[in-house]
Amino acid sequence: SHYTGRHEELRRLDAFAASDEVRVVAVTGVGGAGKTSLLGRWLKQPTALRQRGVRGLFVWSFYENRSFAELSKALLQFGEEQFGWSPPRDFDAGGSSIANLLVRLCRDVPLCLLLDGLEVVQGDHNDERHGMFLDQELGEFLASLARQQVGLTLLTSRFSFADLNRFRGLGFAEMLLPRLSPTEGADLLRRLDVVGETEDLIAASTALQGHALALRVLAASARRQKGALIDFRVEQEDSV
Repeated sequence: SHYTGRHEELRRLDAFAASDEVRVVAVTGVGGAGKTSLLGRWLKQPTALRQRGVRGLFVWSFYENRSFAELSKALLQFGEEQFGWSPPRDFDAGGSSIANLLVRLCRDVPLCLLLDGLEVVQGDHNDERHGMFLDQELGEFLASLARQQVGLTLLTSRFSFADLNRFRGLGFAEMLLPRLSPTEGADLLRRLDVVGETEDLIAASTALQGHALALRVLAASARRQKGALIDFRVEQEDSV
């Protein structure tokens, strides 16, 4: 496996999943920091989710489709096809929003929802609504999940979740993903078949500030050069 490090973050995800007080977990950080990779790695060893009683995994990428209506349709279809779920007779579909219908599904069936790339549906840095959801129904849905669901919802974004801050410690937890340490970055390069002395790999990791995606791009370039690595130690000395 090319995954490396993040032991503390993986441990924290296990702890969140084991807690009845946590229902929505957000992983935030700069683009390319490895938020999606971290959750993908964690989901490959789903012991904590099994102990929580989770029966199914639903994944949605907002990078590929920003429509909450389409997400809703896909999630309801998933519930029906995989678990035979349909709204109970006492549910007032006509007088309830689609968000309420989805919450009812997540109350009835213990699911893990992975909603990736939410920054594309949040206000950006130049918006007075920075970090707030641009779709009101999406915001209502996630706020309701923070209050009540039997499974676990995982979110990723480059931005913090302004709409969910009021639920911190009340169903919502947010984890800022730091950059890789120099040693973790060096380990990643070695796992990606980059050839070099440890000090050279550490220098490269330091020069790229532990940015996971940048390190992968560097590794791909090095492989095209038969594993050769730019001498970042020389570059760093020249810049002093």
